[in-house]
Amino acid sequence: MEATVTFIPCCDPGESIIFIDTPPLLSASMGSGVIFRYVGAILTGTALGPLGIDTVHPNQCYTIVFGQSAATYLTLPSSITPLNFGTTGNSCLDQACVNACIRPPVEQVSNRYLKFVPCCDTDNPVYFRPPSIIPTNGVAIYSASISANPYLTTDISGNPDNPLLANLCYSITTETVGPGMHVTNVTAYNNLQIAPNNTASNYVYISTNTSCVSAATQCPDCKALCFTLWSCDGSQPLFTTSTDLTAFIGQHITVSSVDPHNNIEDLCVFVQDSSNDTCTNSIDVIYDALDPTCECDCTCYTILGSISRVEWIDCNGDYQLESTPLSPFQICAGAYPLAFPSLPTNPLQLIDNGSCIESTILNEITCEEETVYNCEAACYKLEDCLDDTNVLYSTSPSLLGPAILEQVVTIAGYTECWKVLPSEICDCPIVVSVLTVSNCCEACLPNINYKLTLCENSSVYIYTSDDLSLFKDKVVRREDCPEECWIVSQIDGNIPSTIPITVIEDYIDCELCNRIYYKLEDCLNIENDIITYTDLSTSVGKVITLDWCPETCWQVSVTIEDDNAGIISDILNTYLLCLECLTNAPCICSTIKNYNLIPQTYKYLDCFGAMQTITLDSKEQSERLCLIRWYVPEPCDEFIITITSSTGVVTYTSVYQNSLNHPGPVLVNNKPTWKDAGYNLYIYYDGTKWILSKNLAPLVFPSVYTTIGFINCNGDSECPIGTWEQSSSIPNQSVYKTTELKYIINYFGKCINGVCPPKKNKQKSVKPGYNTPGCEAWKYEEISCRAADAMYKQVLELRYGISNCCPDEDNEYVIKKELIDLASLYDPDYPCAKSSCGCGCSIPTDCSCN
Repeated sequence: MEATVTFIPCCDPGESIIFIDTPPLLSASMGSGVIFRYVGAILTGTALGPLGIDTVHPNQCYTIVFGQSAATYLTLPSSITPLNFGTTGNSCLDQACVNACIRPPVEQVSNRYLKFVPCCDTDNPVYFRPPSIIPTNGVAIYSASISANPYLTTDISGNPDNPLLANLCYSITTETVGPGMHVTNVTAYNNLQIAPNNTASNYVYISTNTSCVSAATQCPDCKALCFTLWSCDGSQPLFTTSTDLTAFIGQHITVSSVDPHNNIEDLCVFVQDSSNDTCTNSIDVIYDALDPTCECDCTCYTILGSISRVEWIDCNGDYQLESTPLSPFQICAGAYPLAFPSLPTNPLQLIDNGSCIESTILNEITCEEETVYNCEAACYKLEDCLDDTNVLYSTSPSLLGPAILEQVVTIAGYTECWKVLPSEICDCPIVVSVLTVSNCCEACLPNINYKLTLCENSSVYIYTSDDLSLFKDKVVRREDCPEECWIVSQIDGNIPSTIPITVIEDYIDCELCNRIYYKLEDCLNIENDIITYTDLSTSVGKVITLDWCPETCWQVSVTIEDDNAGIISDILNTYLLCLECLTNAPCICSTIKNYNLIPQTYKYLDCFGAMQTITLDSKEQSERLCLIRWYVPEPCDEFIITITSSTGVVTYTSVYQNSLNHPGPVLVNNKPTWKDAGYNLYIYYDGTKWILSKNLAPLVFPSVYTTIGFINCNGDSECPIGTWEQSSSIPNQSVYKTTELKYIINYFGKCINGVCPPKKNKQKSVKPGYNTPGCEAWKYEEISCRAADAMYKQVLELRYGISNCCPDEDNEYVIKKELIDLASLYDPDYPCAKSSCGCGCSIPTDCSCN
């Protein structure tokens, strides 16, 4: 199963675009089911919706859903991070989200724009881009028979502006974009909303003169009293009144109709100011002047069916309108809502789900607490049509309709068909997005089958209904006849017969399937297996050594595996048995000494061909052992990291290029990487310098690493050793230092009958000498080699002008070389004063080692 991320666009309800998520995973720091405004580059993914929309557009809003799937989809670019997503108020109704769905063409600066001056509020004009049918200059009543009422507008900055209101007069004039005008540039022009089309259903012109004064007698009154009353229980449809209820706007009061034939008595209603609308069929009402108020519960309603629009008063007393919402549509309302079906012949179903839950949240924009209302989340069980043990739980409102109608759904991020069932259990609920709805499992499940054709004879084929989607258009070997190769093709529809198929290996084509492959297995199981198509037919069942790796013995067998198959080098020797190969070397006497600061375990092959281990403490040397060879880490394959805390506590950690816990080498920017056995430390090359990073949350998987240090010098080398510079100025950080594994192996000749040769009398070493210029042999060699390399770099710089990246470090080794040369001249029989070299040494020769 691979991690997926699904984009569900606010601009195209019902569509979704899915990707395979890649590290760094978005799910590690983003919430699933949350709406974000995407501000990255254009993305193309896999379309799962009915319209086939597969593109993620910048500046549009999307619900981001994380999941897992066995299917293969396009991969999300690794450059996409949480920084490419901005919060939008967690709603597709957010104005920024709504505006992003309007994709205007690029307009020229010379285009005209429209100025609408409300005759009832001449100080607050609104501005529009022209529609396809442009309104003419004059005074007109906006009737809004086709377009919305109110008709939402935006200013030159793209922010919401005063809306157009039905049944009011507007003076309409035309202006041109340019300097000194209200709209001065194309950016401001494109931020404007497009005006309603000039149709008889939208405008009633009463004057060709643009003066509101000239049309005053024909315009509706600006401040006519009108109030819309919403009943709390829905027992009465929406009605209006001209009775002065100004004092109760936005409140719930109990009213009764003056006319008893209206059957309105002691009805609790919400009072909405509709003074800007025509008060048609208004009813005169009365109320108790002493105590008119009443209480109306904040109720959760679910609307099912094909919805044209929904109008309601929310629990904060604000009017809301949603056009063509997806069913089921769920709201919290302070009065009975008004819902209109898309088709009059298909009425809507409105369900009362009880009281909403009130909670307090922090508004991220105003940084103030505010009260919000949400429907109590019902829980649904999603049961796989093909496997009733595969279940999911969700509280997503979109599952209400399918649960009531006992339908089957598909959801974003999953390929299964799911039966939706109400559930009292709600273990680990997830947010889901419904893609399709079917009446039953049979109607939901695709009828996909497969045909297998023999590579050598296209007239021989078989059919199966087993899921071979992973092997579509590939070549496979079957468990029941592993010697033959079959081409897999998908069939959409019924098949005449079916047989069970178990795939044991797959290939790209028939040629690769029919090729003979050989497996080389290390007799000691140290090296990884090798797969090759080099002809080793004469070596099958035998043991060989290769010229590039003469110390490793390989057992040869025929295999059908082809993963990473390649060509191998020449065979050096051939043997019948592993033991014969492993012991085909002299039995020698040897010791090993651990020069590391922590204990180390070393492997060796004994003279009987068996792998043995020995663990040595720091500075400890083994006894003399009879063996064939030592198996010690290659140079730079392992490091010891010394960690010194700010309080002086020292700990040690080993990191590996290649180990049981870290198969490698793993290359990054063409250089090796290192990790410790617990995957807490990670060293890699970023292209310019070596980076040391740490997993600060070990219990989180996959690991997320944070840079804690770097090495600029040696950045061009293959072996980053030394003290790591801290990547932050934060005080009291630990100090990290990497050192290579240090050991010395000594040999004392061949063993006879498994016994080391007798020890010779230990002669007193001559000073100065190879082992005595103040240091042990390995340190003396290191200082001498590095000093020689430094002098060589000086020659390159003086002769060819090739600069040295680390002159200070190189000078340090030149000085150390001079010190050990001086130390070699020291006469131990000559009395001298105590050293004052300042490094805490007991004799002068020790100074060169520190």
